[in-house]
Amino acid sequence: MAHVAADLVKETTTTTGTGALTLGGAVSGFRAFSAVMAASDTCIYGIVGGTEWEFGIGTYNTTLTRTTVISSSNAGAAVTLSAGTKDVFITTIAAMMGWSEITATPSTDQNDYAPTGFANAGQVNLNIGGTMKLTGLAGGYVGRRIALVNTSTDYLLWLENENTSSSAGNRFRLPKGFPAFLLPGDFIELRYDGTLQRWRVISWPTMGEAMGLTTFEDAAGNAASSTGQSWGSLAGTFSGTAASITTTSPYLVNTTEKPFGTIAVNTGTTTTGRAFLGFSGLMALWGQGPMLSVSRVAIEIATDGTQTFNVITGFLDQSAGGTPVSGCAWEYRWNGSAAEWSQTSYAASAATRSTSGSPSADTNYNWRVCFVNPAGTRVDMLYSADSVSFTKASSVSSGLPAAGVTVGFSGISILKSAGTTTRRASVDLVGVRADYVRG
Repeated sequence: MAHVAADLVKETTTTTGTGALTLGGAVSGFRAFSAVMAASDTCIYGIVGGTEWEFGIGTYNTTLTRTTVISSSNAGAAVTLSAGTKDVFITTIAAMMGWSEITATPSTDQNDYAPTGFANAGQVNLNIGGTMKLTGLAGGYVGRRIALVNTSTDYLLWLENENTSSSAGNRFRLPKGFPAFLLPGDFIELRYDGTLQRWRVISWPTMGEAMGLTTFEDAAGNAASSTGQSWGSLAGTFSGTAASITTTSPYLVNTTEKPFGTIAVNTGTTTTGRAFLGFSGLMALWGQGPMLSVSRVAIEIATDGTQTFNVITGFLDQSAGGTPVSGCAWEYRWNGSAAEWSQTSYAASAATRSTSGSPSADTNYNWRVCFVNPAGTRVDMLYSADSVSFTKASSVSSGLPAAGVTVGFSGISILKSAGTTTRRASVDLVGVRADYVRG
């Protein structure tokens, strides 16, 4: 099967109704479909007869099946052809030129998305009214291209790979199966793969294979240094007897969650033992542009009142040295009666914690995402357990640092506060991006 584009192909048909077209032979000066197409090949066809017209994707098997109608005189549906002779031909259509540009304003998650005007659009400006996701686009056909632009100034937009909330033929097939995060102003260009029947990425300026992040470390084939003082571009520090950052004792490598080449951070046996991977110094200035952090981590065993520790991932200024002073992050901790994930903000060393919408604490691999809006007045906290469907837990808007405060990045930090048993967490991947907007 191939998709065929050919010039000077036109025949007549006297077919009526909405079924496959019986081809009546080439019009003088033109070629027949059979001259350029084999069984099961597809093409862009047009039918014109009197006031009736229809354009779409056709499949050739001696007859021409009207597989997907794109536009027509019947409000975009298949035309019930009346009696008489019509011309049927291979062509191109306005929608494929990609000239039209539309603006849509969704504010909630969208499945099988097709905003008004999408059928003829080449670019969709998404002035979203809240941090949200797309799981699929309706209206795909072989060769169609579409650019999606996050034109909002305050919210994160992301696409999800093979999310079953959208119909199979409307889903995205994204690089490495990762989500595609689009910060304010970002865009992504997609092309519809007719064989796979999925939208594929053809252009994504913000490093498509790294989810839109500018610093990204995947443990696959990228071990920590022999001294545990670095992992790729990330700095590592640890303190305490037997504390370490290593690839020799990773936790939870399995074929279900499929981590690969994980890095382990260990507290060691000292009561205040700790280990850290990230950037503990100047990474960004709070409130000077949008920021995004992503990590996928697993914690070896639940913290408890006897062997107590916390794990932090996000934007923090003192992750390497103990208690943070400023920032916002996902935090795993013992709250006095149970283990929990909280969304924790720090301002002048004061911590504000919320568990609103947080997932339950477990020992599986989980994604933790923090999106800081450009003004630094809100942090949207996302999570995922299956690497496909991401959920916004809540938006943190209180207890945040003041604009201009220096923050670093904690890919993962583990800090022990009680007991002498080593506690570990494993990291599959981490990444960060900070768009510093200069005046």
